[in-house]
Amino acid sequence: MFAQRLIHQAPDNDARLDLLYRLVASRSPSPTEAIACNQLLEKLTVRYREKAEDATSLLATGEMARDESLDVALHAAWTQVALTVLASDLAILLY
Repeated sequence: MFAQRLIHQAPDNDARLDLLYRLVASRSPSPTEAIACNQLLEKLTVRYREKAEDATSLLATGEMARDESLDVALHAAWTQVALTVLASDLAILLY
């Protein structure tokens, strides 16, 4: 649902990444963080475009139904990026 929120509330990937960091860390990502997240997003988007069933399976996890109007590969890729940031030392140290 976090990735879905990012996609709905921000118009492009740069704005989504900024929103993600603002919600998690109350700041924008550093240049190094932005590069790493953008590279991860790009690789995951390609992966999920090649294997849409994996994206669908990932997004079927949980109790809330996903927004079917969203591109499944982009949604799955953003889900993984959000999970990566949430599991990072940055988020763990803050909470």
